[in-house]
Amino acid sequence: MTPLPTHPRAHPRPHQHPRWHHRTPIRTHLPPRHSSLPTPRHASTLVELLVAIPLMALLTALAIALLISAQRAAQRANHTLAASHELRHAAAVLAAELRPLSARDLVTWSDTSIEFESTVGTGIACAGRGPRDRIELLPTTSADGARTSWVSTAQAGDGISLFLAPTDSILTPLRHQSTLRTTSSTRTCTRSPLIDSSADPSAKTVTLKLVDTLPAGIAAGTPVRITRRIHYALYQSGPDWFLGRRELSPAGWDITQPVAGPLLSARAFGIVIKLRNAAGATLLPGDSTAATVHMELRAPARLTPTARSARTTLADSATIDITLRTATSGSR
Repeated sequence: MTPLPTHPRAHPRPHQHPRWHHRTPIRTHLPPRHSSLPTPRHASTLVELLVAIPLMALLTALAIALLISAQRAAQRANHTLAASHELRHAAAVLAAELRPLSARDLVTWSDTSIEFESTVGTGIACAGRGPRDRIELLPTTSADGARTSWVSTAQAGDGISLFLAPTDSILTPLRHQSTLRTTSSTRTCTRSPLIDSSADPSAKTVTLKLVDTLPAGIAAGTPVRITRRIHYALYQSGPDWFLGRRELSPAGWDITQPVAGPLLSARAFGIVIKLRNAAGATLLPGDSTAATVHMELRAPARLTPTARSARTTLADSATIDITLRTATSGSR
């Protein structure tokens, strides 16, 4: 009986070929076993925490110090700018009020205050007709707007300054001072030789009624000036000092209005006012030979610590020199 042939791809038995003795055994995937031992973790030690915490505190303190320093620097810059702005504003206001003045407009002054007659309006008088207790000015709506002009509205108690017709042989005009009682608008000036009624059909005359009577009639073309008493002074409001302004009315002085501030106190020379003559000598109140007005303004810029842990105020300052119109050295 013939044996069956063996298939060429049939695997031999392990004992028939030597390589089967080194064959790698097949391993099945098994789920990991859960151990009861704790898994090691990476964490900071106590020494590392003791080093990190002070470092973080130091960095935080440095950051806060830098922020505070920057904030203080910004505040100092703001204070300096604010002080400069207040000084410039005060200088501009005072210069605008003092430049039109003459020596006779000054009433009184001290180291920290000054009082004077400020211009409210100007005009030209019509022909001197009618009662002497009034003055008629050329219309404000005329084609020539420079004939009558107003800085502010005239009110009772304002001063009236004009020149009357001369009575002596050398023809010296008489300067007359009066006080305003009321103002009104009429059309009595249309026949004045200074105005063409056809050119101003709707123009109205400004009539100033006085508290007294003029000693003589006024000629057509006489300049008239309306003034009001103004008072500037350094005053205190709470802990701060300011430059204040107030006006005189029939009821008395009105409430002081702040113009600029805060400034330094009177002891720290927040405002220094001096009137000088043409030779530069300082004058006392009441002297009519004033030629210039000298003013110094000082404002607190910032506070700086000193070696004794105190605080010193650094001040910014401005100086004003105004030459009065009647000064012999010239006017400006």
